[in-house]
Amino acid sequence: MVAGGFGDGYLLKKKGSRHPATIPVVSASTSVDDRQELFLKIARLDGEFEAGKMLEEEYHKLRSAKKTQLVELMRRRKVESDGG
Repeated sequence: MVAGGFGDGYLLKKKGSRHPATIPVVSASTSVDDRQELFLKIARLDGEFEAGKMLEEEYHKLRSAKKTQLVELMRRRKVESDGG
């Protein structure tokens, strides 16, 4: 299953698939709406997992990556707003 993504996008594994997922990187030039987009992607992951569309290990891996991206984006925004 391919999911629309951020930057280059990412690939979600189907249940039982052995192919690794590609996870995009948040760049410094990320727009203001990207924070909202990351929240939506995390919510979609939650929904897909709850619907049984992905393995638990893959879900946790992707969700953790999205949360890490969100934290990094928020840190960068804080540094930029603080004039750094």
